[in-house]
Amino acid sequence: MTGRKKKSKLIFYFSFIFRKKTVDFIIMQMITHFLVGIIIQKYLFPIIPFPFNIILILILAFLSHILVDCLARLTYHTPEPQKGDKIWLSWHIIIYVTSFLVFIIFFNPYWLVMIVSILFDIWDWYTLRMIQRHIKKDPNWGKKYFLHPIIDKVRNKFFMWLPDLTYNHKGILVEIVIIISLLCIILFL
Repeated sequence: MTGRKKKSKLIFYFSFIFRKKTVDFIIMQMITHFLVGIIIQKYLFPIIPFPFNIILILILAFLSHILVDCLARLTYHTPEPQKGDKIWLSWHIIIYVTSFLVFIIFFNPYWLVMIVSILFDIWDWYTLRMIQRHIKKDPNWGKKYFLHPIIDKVRNKFFMWLPDLTYNHKGILVEIVIIISLLCIILFL
């Protein structure tokens, strides 16, 4: 197999993995949601009395998804796979590997808050979208149950003033700054 064919197969394979990007929603990467959830738990858990600390932290982690996804306008997140774009492919490989590493490294004691921080995505992408595609086989089925349109409404009302770097590779730099800032807050404050 020639090098060119191997690259094409690799790009197709990763595009298949990242096919969740083929919808109209702009979403932030999983690592960002994990880190925000960790910050919520790390700094609020000790100052709020039990059991309210657990309840409040889980509610805030769930709701943080809205804010984080609203900020996705600042980052490079095309709604559809960019199969021929090596930067897109490389960035998604890096971001998925680092998301997995963050989940493993911070698993104990932050596993629950990390999962709750991505419940929007679990519900929309891995539950409803799978039912829509594989069981109902109807692209219009269940649209009223999706949570991401709530984020779109909030983004359109309060965050449209942010620059739109969705298709701009410079948005990767913005996301790197966001991720590094969140890690610094977790590790050094």
